[in-house]
Amino acid sequence: MKRWIFGAGLACALLFASPLFADNISDYFRVTDPNGKVVYQFAVSEGIEDPNEIYFINVKGLVDPSQFGNATTLVEPDGSFSDIFGIASINGDLFLAFNSDSETSPAAYGNQGNIFLEEGQGGTWDATMYLNPSLQAQGYTAQFWSDGDVVVPEPGTMALLGAGLMGVIGSLRKRL
Repeated sequence: MKRWIFGAGLACALLFASPLFADNISDYFRVTDPNGKVVYQFAVSEGIEDPNEIYFINVKGLVDPSQFGNATTLVEPDGSFSDIFGIASINGDLFLAFNSDSETSPAAYGNQGNIFLEEGQGGTWDATMYLNPSLQAQGYTAQFWSDGDVVVPEPGTMALLGAGLMGVIGSLRKRL
């Protein structure tokens, strides 16, 4: 009987704790060489991302300065802005950068962006146009990836699931 109680308690603990320990990548900016090898990347995890933070690949000369002010903004189905990516000015230098779920930092990109795309359920967007033209000519590519709107179960749902699991375990215990 003690094993059943311990097992049921452990199962419930895992169910309740799993969202807390999830280290899912929310967004990333990636540059790959002509062979498809990732040479530069910056990623941010779900739950750690700060909407006021500009995440960038700290490599000077990587970008095409003429693309500053031509950021890409991902738009939610309700019309609100989600992520913005492109070239940002940070302390006077230009970098490949993104903001996750923010409308607060468009000035760093020169404006809110000239390219508006629907984010939907997330995905990968080509960002090669932001790379230095000489890198583009060599076959380097850049991608921005976003997970879109992630639905996280509310605590009440998890409690109901845990209670149901306890009931199933209890009935199995009585049968045996």
